[in-house]
Amino acid sequence: MRFLLGGAHIRGTTIGFRTFNSSGSDTAFVMAIGGGADYKWKPSVAIRFIQADCLYSRLGGTTQNNLRLQAGVVFRLIQ
Repeated sequence: MRFLLGGAHIRGTTIGFRTFNSSGSDTAFVMAIGGGADYKWKPSVAIRFIQADCLYSRLGGTTQNNLRLQAGVVFRLIQ
């Protein structure tokens, strides 16, 4: 299980249709939480059944919610 807290900053310029121009920046709170389950098959190899991570941020009035699901094989080089 992991839980990360932090901040994000975005800055940019938009050049729109004809003479409309705008620029700005925003700083916001960001949170990521996740975890997973491994099965230790051999001392240096594990099978990762699932790893799930969720990322939340709100920049420029837009809320971003991302979910990432993974599975695979883990090779441990240092035990």
